[in-house]
Amino acid sequence: MPVMTAELLIPAKILKLTPTDVDAILKEYERDLPSSMNFIQEVDRWTDDCKDMTDIKTLVSALNLAKVGNMFPNITTVFELLLTLPVGSCSCERSFSAMRRLKTWQRSTMGESRFNGLALMNIHSNNDVGHIDPINVLKRFDPTGHLRIGRLFCESDVKESARAD
Repeated sequence: MPVMTAELLIPAKILKLTPTDVDAILKEYERDLPSSMNFIQEVDRWTDDCKDMTDIKTLVSALNLAKVGNMFPNITTVFELLLTLPVGSCSCERSFSAMRRLKTWQRSTMGESRFNGLALMNIHSNNDVGHIDPINVLKRFDPTGHLRIGRLFCESDVKESARAD
């Protein structure tokens, strides 16, 4: 995968970088680089500076090193792009599955904000972020406890918790 070839710019892996790899990185990232004409010379300087830094093994630490002094703008851009790439496509697939379940012909007139809220609740329903207390949700929409929705679901709980506050 040509996008991940840029991982060879990390100082711990820099000795494995070949001219063919540099050309592949340039071809892949050329549109995004601030000055693609200077990329090969910048990689040569980067290689000279980093050949003895085998302790830098992560993209984040390599990015921090490239940002020092703003001497390597192209390499900084490549590292930033590498860090924004998703590792897998599970979250995208999960989003589309949730969308297919939520946006049916019966809900074709649902507004965007409601749809986004339902989708996020559906996608993150399995995460153990914390328990959502229906009483707190009802109190947020009606702190007095007089709405019919409170009476439908848990009238006694809403009134008891309202008295406790």
